[in-house]
Amino acid sequence: MILPLLARFDHLLVWLVHALLARADLWLAILAGMAVLRILRSWPRLYALCTLPATLTHELLHAGVGWLLMAQPHSLSLWPSAQGKSWRLGEVRFRHLRFYNALPVALAPILICPPLMWLVYQRHIDPQVHTAWLAAQAALLCYLAIAAPPSRQDWRVGLGQGWPVLALVVAAGLLFYEVHR
Repeated sequence: MILPLLARFDHLLVWLVHALLARADLWLAILAGMAVLRILRSWPRLYALCTLPATLTHELLHAGVGWLLMAQPHSLSLWPSAQGKSWRLGEVRFRHLRFYNALPVALAPILICPPLMWLVYQRHIDPQVHTAWLAAQAALLCYLAIAAPPSRQDWRVGLGQGWPVLALVVAAGLLFYEVHR
């Protein structure tokens, strides 16, 4: 049981290294953009302004998935506010957040990952000819990388109320693996 899993992991690791090296120029541009955004954290208002598109994407994904799963979003805030030593960049409040919809609503920003991966692996664009496209692609990917991870509050709400759903998904995955191995 362990050896096939290790072989799959090895194959995935080789694919990942190849994928990273194939677009090293893009990854370096993304790292530079992330470093700039990290430096901007010293100026919270400027950082909030620069990351507004990411905040908008993040909060709209929460609201959209909440609306689809009948969590009844009723308040959307994109205005940054200081909370002690940290800043809250955005917030969505729900009226009907329950155990069955809390986890998907909390983890909704992860839905940004498929477009992120699609952008990274565009093969028909020659970065040496289209450096402006490479810079735009890197900037967009930086914003998406900021928007995609669920916040600590998202995890707290999602796992706090949605742990039964998570337990069912893990059990179903283990059962599926055992049946199809």
